[in-house]
Amino acid sequence: MTTMNSATVFRLGLIVNPLAGLGGPLGMKGSDHLSDSEKAADSRALPRCRRSLAMLTQRFPGRLEIVGFDGVMAGDIAAEVGIPFLPVGSPANPRATEAADTGAAARAIQAAGVDLLLFVGGDGTARDICSAVGTSLPVLGIPAGVKMHSGVYATSPESAAELVTALINGQLVDIGEEEVRDIDEAAFAQGRVRSRHYGELMGPRLGG
Repeated sequence: MTTMNSATVFRLGLIVNPLAGLGGPLGMKGSDHLSDSEKAADSRALPRCRRSLAMLTQRFPGRLEIVGFDGVMAGDIAAEVGIPFLPVGSPANPRATEAADTGAAARAIQAAGVDLLLFVGGDGTARDICSAVGTSLPVLGIPAGVKMHSGVYATSPESAAELVTALINGQLVDIGEEEVRDIDEAAFAQGRVRSRHYGELMGPRLGG
């Protein structure tokens, strides 16, 4: 069980995959192989992140700090919702983030020290974070991808905000290993489901 000191500023690591979920409307099984023009479509990850952060901002004014990469991966949304932001890097290309940017952001956030790493994406994003930081810190996902097989996700942006609220309020929260799984997109597009276990992340769940 883990409890947080409700009198301190809560340091929230944040990683937004702006490409998460774009493959769905395009009839694809994921967003790993989008073309440059397809990557220019409106992100559905950002609105979901905004919904969660807006709830937290209303509940905890002045008690949150976001740690992450500049631009679309964290800095832009932090400025939009009015949460103080600590930049720890930036993506190589601010308009077309890659898996390497997710891993780099996760490592930089881990090094900076946070109470929780919140990310917005799909199974590919979870896999990249798992490869970068493993079980070294608590991680919670806001679902925004096409493929959702990993156990580290909240059921919605609102339920993610409820879990963060519980942490900030010092409620009892279980932190335990959750499987990270992903599928072979090429095989899935041909009607063959091949799920693979990539490791574990430490996910929070409300305790008793």
